Amino acid sequence: MRAFLLTMTLLLVACDPPEPAPEDVDELMSFVFRHYELEDDNQARSLADAGVNLLRWFDGRSWIDPESADPDAEYDAGFGATISALSDVALDSLDPPSQTSDAGNAVGVMVARWQDCSLADLDRIYLNPDQFTLFPENYLSYERSAFEGVECFRDGSCDRADWHTAIGQQQLAYTYTMEMASGFRRIDAVPASDDSAEALPARLSRTWMLDEPQLTPVDDTRFIQNYQLEFMIPHDGGVVHFYGQWTHLEAPGINTEAGIFLNSYVDGLYEYLDQMQVLCQEA
Repeated sequence: MRAFLLTMTLLLVACDPPEPAPEDVDELMSFVFRHYELEDDNQARSLADAGVNLLRWFDGRSWIDPESADPDAEYDAGFGATISALSDVALDSLDPPSQTSDAGNAVGVMVARWQDCSLADLDRIYLNPDQFTLFPENYLSYERSAFEGVECFRDGSCDRADWHTAIGQQQLAYTYTMEMASGFRRIDAVPASDDSAEALPARLSRTWMLDEPQLTPVDDTRFIQNYQLEFMIPHDGGVVHFYGQWTHLEAPGINTEAGIFLNSYVDGLYEYLDQMQVLCQEA
């Protein structure tokens, strides 16, 4: 009887339809974050559905440069803005979990930009453990460990790679080393909302801080949470790179949710994508 019930449970799970993705960009990023961890075909279809909706949102924006003398000049800087906080359900999907998880206090920003990169370029860049050499302006130090799935991802026999990273950085007047968990996924799935559509190939990356780092110099400032999500989708001969980041920083006397402060996060993401564009062109 126990074996029968287990079999029936597995059949019911297998028969559950894939969850269609929302259309709102705020909801989409949290949806993708939550579905990243689940690797069955239905979840891949849900992620593909989210990718279609993100591209639809991206293509629906105005890309005319408001500061150009040419009224038809395309604006190639991309799009950056604040986004809603992640949900507690999304953070519950993290394994290992963040030790300081508090979804509502991590403020979010996102950039979206077309890049002259291929998925093969992204594989080469993301799977390279020497990120310090690739992105020297981003890190004081960078060291990966606890690798899982890297080699089988490279040879195509698995669709996910994971690792831990010790990252030294500077923010404001502080330096710190934070322990991060990171993953890189590939999908190639038919979107959940359209069985007749072509499969959507894409790459995703999810990174989160495992615990609060010690800041130097020591005072009442705290860097409490950091979560990052990237979704990279082939489009118009390159890829559109969606990059969301949610951060919880407390600094006495500073409004860390002020627009000028959040814009510094957006600028940092743009600088990272600028360097990635250079690396793609060096391939």
